[in-house]
Amino acid sequence: MMHPGDPTKEKLHARLRDLSLGAVVLVWVTLVFWAFTPGLMSPDSLSQYSQGLSGEYSNAHPPAMSWLLGLFGKTVGSPWPFLLIDLLALSVGMALLLRKARPRALLWSLLFLIGYLALPTTWSLGAVLWKDSAIGGVLLLTVAALHYGRLRIALELMVCSMLLRHNAIVAVAPLLVFAIWKAPALTSARVRWVALAGGLVLLNLAPKVADKVARAQDLCAVCVPAVFDLAAVYIDSPELFPNSVFANDVSVDELKVSFSPATVVFLLWGSEPVRHINPEFVFSHRKEILTEWVAVIPQRPWAYSKSRLALFAHLLGIKGDVFYAFHTGIDANAWGLTVAHGDGWVHQKLRALQEYSRNSLAFRGWFWLGTSAALCALLLWRRRGSLAMYTALSGFLFTVTLVGVTTSSDFRFLFWTVVSCFAAGALLLGPSLPHVAPVGPDEEAVAQAHAGPRQPTQP
Repeated sequence: MMHPGDPTKEKLHARLRDLSLGAVVLVWVTLVFWAFTPGLMSPDSLSQYSQGLSGEYSNAHPPAMSWLLGLFGKTVGSPWPFLLIDLLALSVGMALLLRKARPRALLWSLLFLIGYLALPTTWSLGAVLWKDSAIGGVLLLTVAALHYGRLRIALELMVCSMLLRHNAIVAVAPLLVFAIWKAPALTSARVRWVALAGGLVLLNLAPKVADKVARAQDLCAVCVPAVFDLAAVYIDSPELFPNSVFANDVSVDELKVSFSPATVVFLLWGSEPVRHINPEFVFSHRKEILTEWVAVIPQRPWAYSKSRLALFAHLLGIKGDVFYAFHTGIDANAWGLTVAHGDGWVHQKLRALQEYSRNSLAFRGWFWLGTSAALCALLLWRRRGSLAMYTALSGFLFTVTLVGVTTSSDFRFLFWTVVSCFAAGALLLGPSLPHVAPVGPDEEAVAQAHAGPRQPTQP
């Protein structure tokens, strides 16, 4: 048994802890990297890779990630370094949080890390070269940086997160609040609120600056959700359709065939033997489409709300099979990229485990959203203002806000919510830390009463 204050035993315990956590990380990264190298790639991934190789970007994907994938393709022939970086971020980030667990929680920390890494959700999505997987790792490292008091690194990682997803600000904002309220240089509430407002503005500018630097083609990210919403309303109320900008290209009957309540993909890129809405038409008529959305949606708010809630229900996997739980390979491509060890024993065993768990709780969005909500409630009650609370809130808001903006039910959109649940849990294994919200005189008195009398300072 280690006695408090024994430096030798404390050092031995720290070394044992680090070696144990490091060994788990090393084994997991090696297995997953070997099984899925150079990284699984869907059409989205291949589109980003193509843009990175050609140097011609669009804001349909984050140019920063596309550039990085292309850089690896040009230098080493495939994007395998990106896979390795993502796997390291997802594993090392969690290990860093658990490294600060209470001394008596060493065994629990190891079991927690093994459970998190062994969960099919973690490695199934971590192995795919998606911005959703990447932002999960970057945000996890952000939480770790905040946990270690490295505020500058945390802010830099927040910028990286903004460069990976259009809606990253929802997840970043709670972490930014924690960072600002923890910054020792910001001593008054007014200064903190000004810093928060300025930080949110600057973070929102980061993707726009990246688009300008990359000269990315603007494909109107908000137009795709608008098309989905309008199609749902016109199917419900066909009498409104004759005045639509789409009326000359498709009919309501054709909309009914190509429309899916679970995704916009078939509506814009469907292969049915009927006409569907042309994506090029959407991108070239953005002003008309957005104007139409503003005019039509208020006329049929129930139809709009019904389709949005149905899409969100599909995203959460409330009924039936999970929609697009994970990607399983590398789609046909012009560069000959294939899974290097796709016929290997490790890959085949992991694939079998994927299929076995496809419709389990591991890929049910409602389970992870419920877990996130429960953690928020618990931490608001027991550890208000703690990093664990802000982390859980970040994941919760990231999923909840998708109800109004998502255009598909891909489970990958919830990946940060999954990771944030584990990150908040890992933080709970650490010592109880004081909250960082500004305190008033009464709270200061309570805190002083708990801390006991102050010791006199030495001259």
